[in-house]
Amino acid sequence: MALAFPPHAIQAILEIEGSLLNNRLFQNLDEELNLQPQSLRESRVQKSSINRYSKFKKILQDPIIDLEALRTLSWGGIPTDHRPLVWKLLLNYLPLEQKNHNKVLFDKRNQYKQLVNKFYHTPTTTAADEKILNQVRLDVPRTIPKGFNNTTLFKSAILHNCLERILYVWSLSNPLISYFQGLNDIPAQYLLVFLSQYIHLWGDLKDLNDDILEKVEADTFWCFSLMMNNLKNRFIDFGEGIQRMSERLKELVKLKDSSLSDHLEEERCDFVLFSIRWMICLLCREFDYTLSTRLWDSYIAHGPNFGHFHIYICAALITTSDWVTHLKQKEFSDAIVFLQHLPTHTWNICHIDYLLVRAYKIFLLEVKSLVKNSLNSLINNNNNNNIENNNNNNNNNNNNNNNNNNNNNNNNNNNNNNNNNNIENEQENNVNNNNIIVNNNLILNSQMKEIHNLYKKTIENPPMEENDNPVMIKSSNINSQQQIFKQSIQQIHQQVLVSSLSNENMINAEMIEKVLEIIPTNLLDFSVLSPEDADKELVKHVTMHLVLIMATLLLTSVVLLIVIITSTLTITSMEFYNNNSNKPPKKNNYDLD
Repeated sequence: MALAFPPHAIQAILEIEGSLLNNRLFQNLDEELNLQPQSLRESRVQKSSINRYSKFKKILQDPIIDLEALRTLSWGGIPTDHRPLVWKLLLNYLPLEQKNHNKVLFDKRNQYKQLVNKFYHTPTTTAADEKILNQVRLDVPRTIPKGFNNTTLFKSAILHNCLERILYVWSLSNPLISYFQGLNDIPAQYLLVFLSQYIHLWGDLKDLNDDILEKVEADTFWCFSLMMNNLKNRFIDFGEGIQRMSERLKELVKLKDSSLSDHLEEERCDFVLFSIRWMICLLCREFDYTLSTRLWDSYIAHGPNFGHFHIYICAALITTSDWVTHLKQKEFSDAIVFLQHLPTHTWNICHIDYLLVRAYKIFLLEVKSLVKNSLNSLINNNNNNNIENNNNNNNNNNNNNNNNNNNNNNNNNNNNNNNNNNIENEQENNVNNNNIIVNNNLILNSQMKEIHNLYKKTIENPPMEENDNPVMIKSSNINSQQQIFKQSIQQIHQQVLVSSLSNENMINAEMIEKVLEIIPTNLLDFSVLSPEDADKELVKHVTMHLVLIMATLLLTSVVLLIVIITSTLTITSMEFYNNNSNKPPKKNNYDLD
């Protein structure tokens, strides 16, 4: 898709669009409004054509031609006088150095003569070659570009022989593609363009001689070969290539006008039926010669990948608002006939420019659609990944639950077995346990009494040294209290753990209440502390710190404000003092005699 509109093509399209709007040739180029073009008169753009002619003349007079500038300028149309030379330059048939043109032309024309002698004048030919030659001879007399029906040019045997040699030599020198019906229209365009340098195309042939024919025939062969080299990937596998291009055209038409695409599909109008001629002949049969050469100016200036751009032109052509409404009302046979004979006889150059702009609008519409689809795809992928992760987590959880259930069942079985064994020994253990509990309770009571007496002794008689500060003594007493309780509780906790290894009844409600009795209530009541209270305490402390910080900032702001005001007053006073001191003393109005 990116190859469809390179930067120089976009630049030319924007210039064409601006020219159409500035000259008031169209009411609006916004395709969403479907506004029809007003009466188009090419005389309105004659002034711009004169300016373009001078630009071409300037570029082509340079010793080394600026190909990029020439390509950008040519995309918007090439003057008739300059078209033969510009096409040869854009197709790389001629070098950019002016001084080498004659030499290259001489060499290429001699090479073509050799190819003609090798393939066309050779008496020994295979059956396949004879088949190709017969097909070429059938198609050449039917080659009449639109606009030349009543002229003598394409009725002459001389021109027929030129086309026959070109097509036959090219087919044998390019066996991968070879000849197929409809290919004869492409070299016919080159023949007309290159003949226009020497004769009047709609006049008689009295000025046409063998020398001119040899030059034009050789130049046509090489330019035709260079163009087909850019399209060979589309025609190597002819059936598949045509089908692929038709499918691409169908996608663009559906994007631009889905109702038209749906109607053609309902009527079973396969796009291949009417677009095959568009793809092979590059629309030269759909337009008058002057219009098709204008369109080909953009094709050749586009670059080697103009085949992608051509499909957008076909999509813009079929969705032309002048005939879309009528096309939606036609049945299969009428629709096919209409699409094979489009009513372009009233078109002129400005319609071709408008067609190019509309093709670019379809390109922008496709870009917008692709971006939207990409975003939706990313969102869907993320959602699918989340769903898969959730499903995997659920499966893992189910597996874990199943494993836990199995373990629980095993544990229950083991517990039942253990309970049966414990029932037998329960009576014997009860006697021993009662004795252990009594002994442990006595030991615990004596330890708690010692801890409590130690606490009272520390509070009543704190250790003091000489030169001790009473405030420091009070602080150290609090720290020592906390340290005593911490050590005592740790000792009891260790003993309880050790005892619990031998007797699970050691830890009971009575023992917990006795432990809590040794903790003074003025420090912290652990018995009523809960997670909610801890959160409240945390919020309380955080709030206090925030209030302190805000107060500090407020105080700092006030101090800074005072400093600023003081500095301002000081500066103002100094300026006032300096002004008064530099002012000369006021003179006395009274004269003294």
